[in-house]
Amino acid sequence: MPAHPAAAAVPASADRIASVRISSVYLPLKTPISDAKVLTGRQKPMTEIAILFAEIETADGHAGLGLGISLSEQAGAWTREEFTAGRKP
Repeated sequence: MPAHPAAAAVPASADRIASVRISSVYLPLKTPISDAKVLTGRQKPMTEIAILFAEIETADGHAGLGLGISLSEQAGAWTREEFTAGRKP
């Protein structure tokens, strides 16, 4: 697949990632969320939302923040160490 034309106009950068900081937060829900799987006994009601943050800084001082939100009971299945090592439990 050819590169997007706009990508060709941007010169390559020698900047590199200098640091990555991963953190997670669990947001409790006032009212648990249930679906058909809960009603059939296959899952428990969801009582919290998992949010994962990635703070990234480059050697040239550029910084950014990324986040992911999971509405799954399996969200807590990864530890930060497993996530940063790229391993699935």
